[in-house]
Amino acid sequence: MILKFMGIKYGIMLILVLFIISLAGIEAYQGSLFYYAIFDLSWLAILFTALCCSQTYVIFYIQIMLFLGFWAKLMACLILKVPFIEPTGYWSSNFSSASWDQVLWVSSLAACAILAVNTLFFFCTKNKTKKANKSSAPLWYTKHHNLAWSLILFLGFLTNAINIFFHISITGLRPQLVLPFHLNAVIVWIMALAIPLLMAAFLGWDQSLGQKKNRFYSVCLLAFITSLSSLSRSVYLFWTLPYIIIVLSNLNFSLTKALVWHHRKLIFSFIGYALLSLILVSMGRSYYFAQYHSPSFIGQTSKQLSQLKKLFIGRWVGVEGVMATTAFPQSGWNFFKKGIMEKPSVGDIGIYTREVLKPNNYKNTKKTMFSSLPGLVSILNYTNSPSVVFWGMASICFLLCCFELIIYLALNNKFLLAQLGLILGYWCVSGLNIPYLGVVNLIECLFIPVLLCLINLCYNWLMKFWTKSPIRLKHQELPE
Repeated sequence: MILKFMGIKYGIMLILVLFIISLAGIEAYQGSLFYYAIFDLSWLAILFTALCCSQTYVIFYIQIMLFLGFWAKLMACLILKVPFIEPTGYWSSNFSSASWDQVLWVSSLAACAILAVNTLFFFCTKNKTKKANKSSAPLWYTKHHNLAWSLILFLGFLTNAINIFFHISITGLRPQLVLPFHLNAVIVWIMALAIPLLMAAFLGWDQSLGQKKNRFYSVCLLAFITSLSSLSRSVYLFWTLPYIIIVLSNLNFSLTKALVWHHRKLIFSFIGYALLSLILVSMGRSYYFAQYHSPSFIGQTSKQLSQLKKLFIGRWVGVEGVMATTAFPQSGWNFFKKGIMEKPSVGDIGIYTREVLKPNNYKNTKKTMFSSLPGLVSILNYTNSPSVVFWGMASICFLLCCFELIIYLALNNKFLLAQLGLILGYWCVSGLNIPYLGVVNLIECLFIPVLLCLINLCYNWLMKFWTKSPIRLKHQELPE
């Protein structure tokens, strides 16, 4: 199940180029060259293993997201003087070089933990993942695939319509309607987890390439609509990126002009939806938030466009969280226990934004709600213990890899694994703002593969029972 996006030779060349670039940041770094070198080499090793020998989809996404959140962000700050976008709480430019060294040391240990898990998982699974890559569709999907797609598209359009009118889940806005029996959470679960995972599983089970292409248009359309309804620029990318990853890993980045031209309609549609969603979501966010924060629509639009330029590096969770938790004066085991045991309430922005980032610029109102995400590395750093960061990161990453392996052996669906890996990777990197809620979200995510396995078992049992049913046998014995 090794993912290989480029050859070892090209991977080494890329790392050498980035290493040479990173040397330009030494002069601006305020701490020890030793910790800078460890940080640099460990995160470049993360990128190399991500592109050349990731053992699972989830470990691939974790490595890429954290590389952008740690190495790319720090180098952009040191070399290009790009300011950190996320607040850093009690951290200030006057902090000592020892504080910077502590930040880079904790970050490096997190990288080493991921490298250790990737290596360990290789030796643990090298003889257990030799299944055929081609997934075999279950009987119920083979017979009812058109109905399955019709239902999932109807459900997607319905939940998005509800979200547009009642603001159940819109980035930065509080819900306008709180439904009983936690139905708000059910709608969000359907939109954010159930639909993309089910569509990925269905695409993986489609045997015809033409059928896959036609239904990928439906995925792009629904991802585009969901991106607009939730005012999230990342939704479209997160729904469609796993399929691009599958294609690139299969081709080993050897795209030819003939191949691109043959699939030009699909490629142009994908890119068109992506650009349109970025533009329209940015305009929508400007419109909504200008009503609550600024009378100048033009000024707000300019601010949104400025944020759009920083989207590909600035949005990733990483080094700012470690800076904030390192500087937080109450860090320790007591605060760590308080953070992981905290239960969420309606409109709660989380203990990280509320206490660790207490000196921040968030101005929430009755209509809006903004918070910052700490990420798993920063939550583990609540303890102020580098060893907890290493072992905690290693344990959780290994657990997620085990989940992916079990689902791989149970369903053997590469498309589902790619989508699930992205969701689990994002959950690990930035989905643990409130740990209690993060555990609930993990269970909700894993429920879909379990549900698919149960459907397969129940349908096969019913068909087996029906073929042995006395009524069916009697009908078969009747003369024509």
